[in-house]
Amino acid sequence: MSSGRKVLERDHDQSRVLGKDGRLEIAPDMRYKIELKRNDLRSESMKKTWAAIILAVGIIFSTLWAQGQATVPDPVTKILKQSCAVMGCHRGSHPAKSLNLEPDEIIVSAVNVPSRQMPSLKIIDTQSPEKSYLMMKIRGDKDIAGRRMPKGRTHLTDEEIQAMQDWILSLQQSGVQAPGDK
Repeated sequence: MSSGRKVLERDHDQSRVLGKDGRLEIAPDMRYKIELKRNDLRSESMKKTWAAIILAVGIIFSTLWAQGQATVPDPVTKILKQSCAVMGCHRGSHPAKSLNLEPDEIIVSAVNVPSRQMPSLKIIDTQSPEKSYLMMKIRGDKDIAGRRMPKGRTHLTDEEIQAMQDWILSLQQSGVQAPGDK
């Protein structure tokens, strides 16, 4: 058999050849198995590669775990669910501005992530919480792009704004970083 081809065997031992273009015309009800070469997935080097990848992923997750579990306290969860992560806004698979503010998604989608409206600012800035664009938007600071949030809903009370600010400060104090931060 020439290089670049793999033998495909049908259940009753009739062989067919799959060319370099990857095409093989078969009936949908026929079952084939691929005869793998020694250097394919079963090889020792591939097993070692996969083991290294699994180890690296484990190290990354354990590092994130060691940095502190970022949790969203109940008062902040309530604010997010009532004012931000509502139908048509910052929730679901296609949230406004691609920013999901659901309590179980906010760490990944907003912590130390640049704002789409103001890329020089982070949505939630754990290094400079006072510069968090999320806080600027809910306070209605004059330097924001667009409107004060939440759009089309009652603005947050001073107590709710303070709860959000306190939570962001707690992220800084606990050293929480979003996945991907260094």
